[in-house]
Amino acid sequence: MIRASYPHSSLLFFEPAASTRCLPLQPCGLGTAFQESLPSYLNRLAAIHSLRVATFISREIVPPLFSSKSYSPLGNLLGSGSRYLLVGAGRASTVATLVSDLTGVRSVVNLPHVRIGRFLNLNRGVRIHVAWCPLCLAEWQDLGRPLYFPLLWSFRPVRCCVQHQVPLRDSCPGCGKVFPFLNGRSWDFRCFACRCGLWEQEAGSARIVGAPTKLEIDAARSVQSLLSWFAQTPDTIAHEALFFDNLGAAIRCVGGAKTLARMAGLAPSVVAFWMGRRQNPTLTSLLRLSLTFGIPLPDWFTRFLAVENFSHPLHPPPAADWLADRLVAKTAQEVQQALRVSLATPTDLPPSLNAVAKTIPASLSQIYRAYPALSDQIVLRHRKFITHQKNLRATRNAELVRLAILELDNLGCPVTADAVLSRLGSRWTLSRRRLRAVFAEIVARALPITN
Repeated sequence: MIRASYPHSSLLFFEPAASTRCLPLQPCGLGTAFQESLPSYLNRLAAIHSLRVATFISREIVPPLFSSKSYSPLGNLLGSGSRYLLVGAGRASTVATLVSDLTGVRSVVNLPHVRIGRFLNLNRGVRIHVAWCPLCLAEWQDLGRPLYFPLLWSFRPVRCCVQHQVPLRDSCPGCGKVFPFLNGRSWDFRCFACRCGLWEQEAGSARIVGAPTKLEIDAARSVQSLLSWFAQTPDTIAHEALFFDNLGAAIRCVGGAKTLARMAGLAPSVVAFWMGRRQNPTLTSLLRLSLTFGIPLPDWFTRFLAVENFSHPLHPPPAADWLADRLVAKTAQEVQQALRVSLATPTDLPPSLNAVAKTIPASLSQIYRAYPALSDQIVLRHRKFITHQKNLRATRNAELVRLAILELDNLGCPVTADAVLSRLGSRWTLSRRRLRAVFAEIVARALPITN
């Protein structure tokens, strides 16, 4: 058993029977609803090899998969394209199989939930940006466990943490920046812009989000139970046939496919496409069925449901944006009102225009075109805040370097950039290149060294 260091904890790596190209890092949460997502695993795998994610993927993932291509598909695996590595039997399964061969860890192939991806159209239900529970991250950090992103947090219908009963966060608590599932750099669970920890609480009462609603909690629990069931059951159950049998029983009980669609808030053509096997159900559509009849999602795939299960439907789910397959467009009046409220709300951490657009939600280009004056005010306010924060960090970094230079001078040691870096040790959290730049600026300007 080999023990290696990680920024937040000590991880155990189990040595495989045969030699592998990469360290055999074990995925987190296997067999549970908190099973790690594939992008999160790729990030941790690159981190233990002391490589940037972009470097690791360009060296280990791209060549064997895209050797015959005349272009580099690295951009399709990073940024917004990284969400297609979450679930499914396509790109996610191909990358997971390759990573499993590189590490010798067979369980990596199960991270994208290939079985559920063959039947459900899950890509339409995943988020565009990463989301997380700050209390879970803080708890794992205190316990010395590795920090990672479970696949459960990647779905739009999951808006809260069932364990802590708090809303999931999808932007930096310091500057409001949002993040794709895979960046060019490795995650250290701090914001790339302001270095604020993702587990930290948001400052400013205007940005504190209230407790989740009962609907949000029920939806999160339902999705959690579905992922837990798929992670624990073998691939021997004919869950597709069971689902269509139960769907047919529901249609007969309520009096037709159109009636069922109206009760669940679905388009009649969607139900017809399901029964004709011409379209795979989406997670949000199944969730609406589950909430309409009060039947847990796993039950639709695991047992024959009797007529009594459909005889007393509950109230139909509301027309919430996160319960729809596609986002509902906001009116111009709603967008303008949201922008004015954001400007009128005092806060110590003014959000960026992108963060404001996500809360509406509305297209960023639409806001720029329709409301240039309001957009400029929000951008200017956020830019002033970011500039002020950068100046504060630059002042703190320069003071650290000056104090280290003073300590070396008092000890009679040679004053070089490497000596300063060695003197600072863990107090310096940025790169060696950044320290050299600060050191060179201090030497060039001959700034006075203060006690």
